[in-house]
Amino acid sequence: MNYDKIIIASVGRAGSTMLFKEIRDAYVRSLKLPIPKLMLPIFGRFVCRLETKSFLPKIIKTHDLNCEICGTWLYIFVHTDMLTSAISVYHRTQTDGIKWFEKHQRNLKGHGEFDDLFVKDVLNYRQQFKFWNDSSKIHQNVLSISLKDLPSKVGELSEYLGFDFYIPELDHNRIEKKFDDKIKLKFDPAVFND
Repeated sequence: MNYDKIIIASVGRAGSTMLFKEIRDAYVRSLKLPIPKLMLPIFGRFVCRLETKSFLPKIIKTHDLNCEICGTWLYIFVHTDMLTSAISVYHRTQTDGIKWFEKHQRNLKGHGEFDDLFVKDVLNYRQQFKFWNDSSKIHQNVLSISLKDLPSKVGELSEYLGFDFYIPELDHNRIEKKFDDKIKLKFDPAVFND
């Protein structure tokens, strides 16, 4: 089936930007047209909420949840474990500031303070995971995949998408190496056990 839209959803800081760019670029290559890189954003971009269905590009990255699952759209939900996502958010906030965190949290429909990142689910991770994982069990056009499984599923994903694509080699230890003493002091293991 040729889908109207391809949606890359995620819990945030789970590889969705990388996956989105690779799928968008592969889709453009599959058209076999001389499209300059400058034109790539026409084919895909981040959309905060999916309720606006008009004027959307072919490939969409989002952190939306509890949205209507459209039968003519293809969805890929990519996720990591909650702790890995939180560590990545922590370090990105150290680099880009609290305003970045607040915007990211709004995109995820999360609530709470940055200081509670390791003691509460301030990023709405559980609801994100539940909505998309449950949807993947009900709808054939929703696929839930772990970032760690992504490299071994490229062939399956290419078949699912209807065109070939490639992903760069992933360094899964990069985030785990960043689990430093500052984080350990704030970390509540009970929050991250399910």
